[in-house]
Formats: sequence, structure tokens, C-alpha cells
Amino acid sequence: MAAAVEDETIEFRIPSNLRYVPTVRRAIRSIATNLAFPDETASDIELSVGEALVNAVEHGSPEQKRNTVVVTCRISQDKLTIDVRDEGPGFDAFTCPRSPELLDERGRGLTLIYNLMDNVRLCSTSRGARIRMVKTKRCPISRKETHASL
Repeated sequence: MAAAVEDETIEFRIPSNLRYVPTVRRAIRSIATNLAFPDETASDIELSVGEALVNAVEHGSPEQKRNTVVVTCRISQDKLTIDVRDEGPGFDAFTCPRSPELLDERGRGLTLIYNLMDNVRLCSTSRGARIRMVKTKRCPISRKETHASL
């Protein structure tokens, strides 16, 4: 039986530079793995965080390397909440295409995030933009429970 997880917060502050993205991605994957998320789910979380970080560095850093990107992970018993905040002007989420061209090399990040995470919220303010991504733990259903519900 897994030990109960108390609410905790872990924060990463990185310079707005793409070279730090893999380090934070791997750290978030490690957190997800330690929280007993299945391997495939931990990969989905890692990919989503990577996409959000690349967007924050490339689009949310008007002063480039002088800007900071902040990643906050809130760990609770049943979910992992990850905020990625930048210092950019933000954007209108409604004008971003939700179904980009599949063969395009760029522009698929938000679509991936929306499809891989359970809940996604975008927020733009005068001080920057934030994307909040939530992944909820799911209890495995035993075969016995599945058949009983039919």
C-alpha cells in the first residue's frame, strides 16, 4: 500500500533559455513517477511540460535570456497540478488553432497539451502568461469490478 501524499509544492525558476527545458522536463517526470503515475502517464506529463516550457521561452520572454520562467508543481493525494509562468505579453487562446496541420513542424504544442492532460487553463495578464495543467490519478479497475458493473 502506498503512503499517503501530503500537499506539497515544488518550484523551478529557470532563465528563459531552451537549454534548461530538458532538465525541468526530466525532473517533472521523476516527480510523476515517484507519485506512482503509470509510465505512459508520466511520459504524457513530461511531454506536456516540455511543450509549455518551449512556448514560454520562445513566445513569453520579450527580453529573452533576461526573463525567467517559473514552473510550480502542486502535489496532492489525487492529482498533480503544474503551472508554467512566463513574463511575456500573453496571447489570446481563442485565436490559437486547436487543430493545427499534422505535417507542420511547429504549432502543435497546445493541442498536445490539451489532449494529454486532464484539465488545462490559460491565463494572460499584464505581467505574463500562465498555463495550468492538471493530471489526476486514476485508480486501476480490477477485472472483477468491471464485470460486476455490466
